Amino acid sequence: MLQPAAPIETIDLFPPLHDQLLTLLRQLPAEDWLKPTPVPGWSVKDTVAHLLDTSMRRISAHRDGFQPASATPPPASYHELVALLNQLNAEWVVAARRISPTLLVELLALIEPQVYQLLRSRNPLDSARVSVAWAGEQHSLHWFDVAREYTEKWHHQQHIREAIGAPLLTSRMWLHPALDTFMRGLPAIYRDLAAPTGSQVVIAITGEAGGEWTLLKHEQHWQLYWGAASDSTARVQIDQEHAWRLFTNGIQPAVARSALLLEGDHALGIQVLSLLAIMAEREEASSMHLTGLDHLQLAMPQGAEASARAFYGALLGLREIEKPPELQARGGCWFNGPGFQIHLGVESEFRPAQKAHPAFLVVDIAAYQQHLENAGVRVIPDTTIPTVRRFYASDPFGNRLEFIQQGQGFR
Repeated sequence: MLQPAAPIETIDLFPPLHDQLLTLLRQLPAEDWLKPTPVPGWSVKDTVAHLLDTSMRRISAHRDGFQPASATPPPASYHELVALLNQLNAEWVVAARRISPTLLVELLALIEPQVYQLLRSRNPLDSARVSVAWAGEQHSLHWFDVAREYTEKWHHQQHIREAIGAPLLTSRMWLHPALDTFMRGLPAIYRDLAAPTGSQVVIAITGEAGGEWTLLKHEQHWQLYWGAASDSTARVQIDQEHAWRLFTNGIQPAVARSALLLEGDHALGIQVLSLLAIMAEREEASSMHLTGLDHLQLAMPQGAEASARAFYGALLGLREIEKPPELQARGGCWFNGPGFQIHLGVESEFRPAQKAHPAFLVVDIAAYQQHLENAGVRVIPDTTIPTVRRFYASDPFGNRLEFIQQGQGFR
């Protein structure tokens, strides 16, 4: 039997989620703080700093009533709001690079209980001070703002855990509330999709933390229900792992499509892939388009794996990944970065690539240049294009590399 999706209580998950994070961070070795996360350009330390920033902003604004002066007008569209948030996030992450990991943990331990008390002090059915914009709402209830905040803290902690190889928090206790919150964005993405009144789209997420939801078309709007309609117009099934990554922009819709089982009306079912339950915008891609970059291949001389690990692993902070058994006899090293891999392959008659090159994005170009120079790497600044902040360097084998300030490159 279908039941209208009701408010959910996530507030009591905040303290144990916070404890999980502090326990993890307090035992991190120094090198793990620099490991890259799935967010392009962000390390583990940057992600922790971001979590601190959002909590301090909430306390400042919602408890203390503080609003910083701004020379720019408020955002007039969702696109402008996302751009503003990206700018604020990037500015803080750069500034917070001056803060030690120990102090970040101490500040988190201080601020997070205050956030919990602030959120808990309000009636869940009161109007939220901030609407949940990714769900298409201009006015939200407090419970939804709390649930959105939970999903933010949860999925950023997954980024940290993934970066350092720690177990993810994907049991039903943690993941089901996040998935149920994400589902609340479905009416907005179906809002402009033409369908007869009475159309029903069932979304089934498999796995321990999964569930079933039905989106029902009323005369003027779509409404979300718990449970699965027996006479659905379309039915979509996806596993929980692909689901949460899709809804938090961890994978592209084309990747999730390969894990999707779709029955009934294709146009209605496939729309689920458009759901993005974070403050971001996704570039659209069809089945006939390239969807991203899997890896870059660079050549290296035979027997130089130690030098490759010292440079790409220790210095650049990329995480080495094991090569497939079928390829290990060939030598070389593979490394994992935010959204890409670098494959260093042995070339018998090695010659460095001095023209063709990869270009890496960094959060703070000046700090990163200093980081490389301190390690004895020769850096060549390039000001040919004034709007692009970048420099060149070479790996130990002479391969040309480019480093670009995130947000001031060619895209």
